[in-house]
Amino acid sequence: MTRSEHELDEMLKLVGELPELQRQVVTLRKVYRLSVMEIAFRLRISEAQVEEEMMKAVSTVLAKLP
Repeated sequence: MTRSEHELDEMLKLVGELPELQRQVVTLRKVYRLSVMEIAFRLRISEAQVEEEMMKAVSTVLAKLP
């Protein structure tokens, strides 16, 4: 396994450990490439909450990376 593959595996593991809403927001944004507005509509939350959950998720993942 290359270093980049290992880093990707670690990041995916950390995303999988996020709280449910944060995991959903990250997945919809980064995997399915939905807009903030589309995510808010699908999850029935505000656009501001989508942005807040995404920031919390990114902060959590970055803090746990080596």
